[in-house]
Amino acid sequence: MSKTNRSVSSCKIPTNKSEANLFVKIKNKNEQNSRQFKINVYDQDSPTKELLPVYVGDKLSHIDILGPGAERDYRIDVSGVENKVVFQIIQETSGSGASMGSSKNSKGPAKIELRIK
Repeated sequence: MSKTNRSVSSCKIPTNKSEANLFVKIKNKNEQNSRQFKINVYDQDSPTKELLPVYVGDKLSHIDILGPGAERDYRIDVSGVENKVVFQIIQETSGSGASMGSSKNSKGPAKIELRIK
């Protein structure tokens, strides 16, 4: 029986006060395996760490699966956030954990790209 590991990758993302939404693109850089993960996003200044709404298209969802080499855009409602959000990807894996890298898209301050390996 294989051991299941929990991999939590997180980063802080600044928000733009003039934008009600933060757009994040997640890419599965693994060309052989699908990745199932949970997305948690909350205001870094929140004492309760209440989760912010995460949307795939118009559907509210905090859990998703990306196929090998796939990518998807997520919209996060940050209308009540003053400074930064904490963005987490949580994976339950039977092998080694995953890492998360990020880069800002030059098209605007509210567009972030994350890559899971």
